[in-house]
Amino acid sequence: GTDWRRLREFAAVRDQSAGAALALAHWAKPLADRPLYLAIGHHDERVGSDACVHFVLQLLAARQTQPDPPPALQFYLVDSPGHALADKWRQAGAEFLLAQLNDNL
Repeated sequence: GTDWRRLREFAAVRDQSAGAALALAHWAKPLADRPLYLAIGHHDERVGSDACVHFVLQLLAARQTQPDPPPALQFYLVDSPGHALADKWRQAGAEFLLAQLNDNL
């Protein structure tokens, strides 16, 4: 999840500033120079597809200040029901990770 306040497990502390500070949107600038892979279903109510898209938009804005070429970024907003992701997206994430490792060896 990109915003922990969306999870029902955090309902009791949803309005506290410490919970808000954990939202990944606050980490867009520090993560702008890192390779990232993100995949989420287009209607994920558990962690919030909209929160994930918001983070990616902030990440893209932060990346505009990075030197060329920017680090690898793959973002998929996919047709998966609810909070589930098809195995192919998980496999694509593993392949992305392996490619980053191979590029840095």
